[in-house]
Amino acid sequence: MAIKGSNDNVWHAFHGPNMGYIEEQYELFLDDPDAVDESLRQMFEEHGAPDWMQSGGVEPSTGGQVSAQDMKKLTSAMKLVDAVRRHGHLEADIFPVGKQDDRSTPLVDPKTYDLTESDLKQMDASVLVSDAPSHVKNAWDLIHHLKTRYSGKASYEFNHIPDDDEREWLYNKVETGAIDVSLSDEEKIEVLKRLAEVEGFEQFLGKTFVGQKRFSIEGLDMMVPMLEHMVKNGNEDSVEHVMMGMAHRGRLNVLAHILGKPYELIFSEFAHSPDKELVPSEGSSGINYGWTGDVKYHFGGNREIGDEETTKITLAHNPSHLEFVNPVVEGYTRAVQDNREVSGYAEPDFNKAFSIQIHGDAAFIGEGVVAETLNMSQLDGYETGGSIHIIANNLIGFTTNHKDGRSTKYASDLAKGFEMPIIHVNADDPVACLSAVELAYQYRKKFQKDVIIDLVGYRRYGHNEMDEPRELNRYYISQLIIIKQLTSFLLVT
Repeated sequence: MAIKGSNDNVWHAFHGPNMGYIEEQYELFLDDPDAVDESLRQMFEEHGAPDWMQSGGVEPSTGGQVSAQDMKKLTSAMKLVDAVRRHGHLEADIFPVGKQDDRSTPLVDPKTYDLTESDLKQMDASVLVSDAPSHVKNAWDLIHHLKTRYSGKASYEFNHIPDDDEREWLYNKVETGAIDVSLSDEEKIEVLKRLAEVEGFEQFLGKTFVGQKRFSIEGLDMMVPMLEHMVKNGNEDSVEHVMMGMAHRGRLNVLAHILGKPYELIFSEFAHSPDKELVPSEGSSGINYGWTGDVKYHFGGNREIGDEETTKITLAHNPSHLEFVNPVVEGYTRAVQDNREVSGYAEPDFNKAFSIQIHGDAAFIGEGVVAETLNMSQLDGYETGGSIHIIANNLIGFTTNHKDGRSTKYASDLAKGFEMPIIHVNADDPVACLSAVELAYQYRKKFQKDVIIDLVGYRRYGHNEMDEPRELNRYYISQLIIIKQLTSFLLVT
């Protein structure tokens, strides 16, 4: 963990016998940098000798045992700060409904590091981090601040990223709140209107076409405003193409509200044929009187948005099941990025287009084609400058509870092997969801690498609306709280 800040800010925290201990450690560091604790080594590498050694103006006191104890508390505080960054997600409030495992861990408890509230209040926050917010005065304040950032409605996993610059950039964005989306009253009302349209659309389908498959988005409603936010950012950055791929879940809503497919056209695809004789039988090779195509939740579409500069949104058709569309969308994206107007190897322009991949939680970690596609994300011939992945996580795969469907803690854990940052977010918190999208978009734009958003919600009905939801999700279904939270968020009565 790098410790930044002015030399004075770092060394003024040491007094009396502590100064003698620091001098001893610095002399050891000069002989062999590996002979001192890593946290001290980083301090010495960044700040050099303590200022009193440079000026020669202060003679340190003696008392090695006391100074060693104080120094141990400082290094323990550094470890606690690092632990909150690493493990804060274990206490995060990312599940909208349902009783989960105890969301607490000793890894972020000061007692684990032999620290008390008094110990932390005696330490200056600037010794532990640089650019601490103005309300953070000491280490105790700092720990509480970090827990609100890493253990709130959104949480993060960055520690598996080996690049120091990327990791520090992500830490900074999260801890300073630079990516927090602030909505005006008008913007809040727009979000509410969109969510009302999303839910109203699903309810109309459910009541009008009873028993027909539609793979409802309900429980992950915020996915639509999140997609709109990304597309808007892309248009403002002069992105020409946004390529999207997704499975069945939520596709009709995305077609209606992101691709602009008319409601009446979607409704017509639910209607039965007036003349059953014209409908070909399964596998028929005979005359079918023009009946071709696929089921409604496999269709794609395209749309152009923007005034002065336009952005074309393309949702790929997905006749195959679940994740098979992933490499197809990456191919679409690379095709429009490549400049084929000059001879030789086509040079890609990663700012010309980007892709959004929407995955099911069980399918993301369970289907091999996902890992195969992620594996190509940094290869010269296949990279697309980073894709934004959204895991539509409703905590159930087909009819299997998430605890019985994978061997990892999170559905997103596969991405750790490919060194991609992971953002977990509660699907019932609109601001947290939009802030997660903002961080993902800015990361992709700066580093041109893939990023994962684990959108944690629930499934309001069964797998295909013809199942009995109480048998599939009996605990979750009894605790739906989205209206209460939205009302609180919007302050609308």
